[in-house]
Amino acid sequence: MSVLRVPAVFPARVNGLILFGGAMLGIVVLIALLAPVLPFGDPLRINPLLRNAPVSWQHPFGADKLGRDLFARFAYGARLSLSICAIVSVVCLVVGTALGLLAGYYRGIVDTVISRIADTLMAFPSILLALGIVATFGASMTNVIITLSVVYMPRVLRVARAPALAESRREYVEAARSCGVSDLRILTRHVLPNILAPVMVQATVVFAYAMVAEAALGFLGVGVPPPAPSWGNLLAEGRATLMIAPTQTIFPAVGLAFAVLGVNLLGDGLRDVLDPRMRRAGDPT
Repeated sequence: MSVLRVPAVFPARVNGLILFGGAMLGIVVLIALLAPVLPFGDPLRINPLLRNAPVSWQHPFGADKLGRDLFARFAYGARLSLSICAIVSVVCLVVGTALGLLAGYYRGIVDTVISRIADTLMAFPSILLALGIVATFGASMTNVIITLSVVYMPRVLRVARAPALAESRREYVEAARSCGVSDLRILTRHVLPNILAPVMVQATVVFAYAMVAEAALGFLGVGVPPPAPSWGNLLAEGRATLMIAPTQTIFPAVGLAFAVLGVNLLGDGLRDVLDPRMRRAGDPT
């Protein structure tokens, strides 16, 4: 029988944090989901008559230097960027948690090898490491996903390893071992449920980091190749017309900041609910 510790109290203020952050992220997700049915046309359609068109009812964000509707590009950019970040978060969550469990449970040489590889990856600045990997293998959506997964997976691994190390030494785990329970069953039924709280919170942090990193790669020209309307590409394209049409840069930048803030608030709320000890430690009252 596994021992699972769950928080007994869900404070109202934390629920408010989750709801507020979730609502902010939900707005962006809704725009992304509705992108194909919004009445603003094809984000790749060029119209020379609308070059650098200002904000209007027909074009809420205006048009870019090629006459492409910016709101359509913003909506499809949200769709693309959120998809990339969601995949990266899931990959980091699954792989990082699995490696963290192995390192914490088996310790010894397994822990040493896994931890040293993670430490090596984390020794490099995230953006520089991502730039190096993408520059080596080429810019594409697949390579961006793989790159960001490699860059941010060690963060989840380190968060999973510490509680797995502690849980693997508890009496109920030792009792399960003495009864002949397999390591796989111990890891999945006894250890994993008790380390999920910090790992899930870290997954939201990875999501936010991945959004910023994906936009940075696109802005630097090594992300998803144009004319795909990622938010990073929109920021890069708007840079050339910043003085004459600043909204081409402002709207994608505000959208990115809005989404990242929503994810961070959601992560803070989840952290406080799933780990009440951290909430009490940070509460001055």
